[in-house]
Amino acid sequence: MKVLRILFWGLGGLAFLFALLPAVLNLQINMGIVGLFLFAIFCGCTGWLCDRQKSDRLRSTMFVLFCLGMGVVCGFSAHMVKAAYGNPPPQGRTPDALVVLGGAIEDDGRPMPTLKARLDMAAAYLKEHDGVICIVSGGVPDGQNISEGNAMKRYLVGQGLSPAWIIVEDQATNTKENLANSAAILQDYMIETPDVIIVTNGPHQLRGAFYARQNRLVPYALSAPTPFLSAPSFWAREMIGICQIAVQQLIGA
Repeated sequence: MKVLRILFWGLGGLAFLFALLPAVLNLQINMGIVGLFLFAIFCGCTGWLCDRQKSDRLRSTMFVLFCLGMGVVCGFSAHMVKAAYGNPPPQGRTPDALVVLGGAIEDDGRPMPTLKARLDMAAAYLKEHDGVICIVSGGVPDGQNISEGNAMKRYLVGQGLSPAWIIVEDQATNTKENLANSAAILQDYMIETPDVIIVTNGPHQLRGAFYARQNRLVPYALSAPTPFLSAPSFWAREMIGICQIAVQQLIGA
């Protein structure tokens, strides 16, 4: 039991640390950070029970729940990795569009590190592939007066890209709306079942691909690196989002 106690407390400590650091450094809380905090509490309680002498049933129940949960996490994680790195842009032909999914921006409109990584990835691709439409999708965050879409276009133009090929979608507030609104824009160009390259961070690609197919898009993945300190909370947020989609599919919502 001592080994299990150390294991659970170690996992809980890491989860707490990776939840605390982005919350303090970025001064914001998201579902991924909340998920990591809850996981840390669960691991701490399970580790504490490993040292109790009269809690065999509860201890066994929590251990089984932990194992089942880790099985689900590993399964979804495998799909996330496959979506991020197993579906690269097509070689030898040009896609119909590049769709860059929005992310957090500074008060002055500068992209924060996660979004900047996406934009740098998109800029590198567009400089090598002339004539590709680029849709930058993201609405106006609370408390700011510039949309993520306009902030992203400004950044890409600053990287030397022509504004004529960059289309701003500035109404979306989540991933589902990012892809639905981008698909509507492409329909205006009379493109049937467009091939699109989704530019976002690796863990985000699975949800992006799901919503792309839901809107009759054929998605490919161009995955930007995720900042190290944000990676665990970003991964946890996407895991929660994927579980939500899975539940909705099961109940037909």
